[in-house]
Amino acid sequence: MCQSNWPTHLSGLYINCRIFTWQGLRYWLAIIWYSVLVIVAIMAVGGCSLSPTSPVSESENITLPPDLLLEYRRIGGIAGLDDQLLITNSGVITLTRKGQSFSGQLDGAQMQNLHAILAAAHFADLNAEYLPARQGADYLEHVIMYEGHSVKTFDTATPAMLQPLLALLSEIIKSTNQSTQ
Repeated sequence: MCQSNWPTHLSGLYINCRIFTWQGLRYWLAIIWYSVLVIVAIMAVGGCSLSPTSPVSESENITLPPDLLLEYRRIGGIAGLDDQLLITNSGVITLTRKGQSFSGQLDGAQMQNLHAILAAAHFADLNAEYLPARQGADYLEHVIMYEGHSVKTFDTATPAMLQPLLALLSEIIKSTNQSTQ
């Protein structure tokens, strides 16, 4: 039985009398300290999955075509995508997905459309990053490199001037992937 005037229960839960002694105080402080350490460790490990990624050409030994027009990388999402699309000035496209490469060719009308969309986006005036207000594990990350300028954005933070370009690049990936299956 507890030998103090303090109540021995709170909301129906029994409180051990040791909490009111120095030994009990050290015990509870140790539990709080270890809980904080566990939470910090979980946050540190969880934060590693949100580390920024670089375009494939910088992180892997891939030879880029000398007449490269655009490099696009799409990463993440529920499906865990990791697609890289290279488009040359002559319209040759190379899609790398899940370690496999697929090739194709854009026709003249598609290349004109791509150039018009790139011009309308004022790519050189865009920020280097457009990050979402809230992090999400299932967001798609997009990295586009064009004329020496790199832009990284996420689905929920994509500026309006980039949306037509991302739609076109996704359509090119879809048609390249379907034509090779």
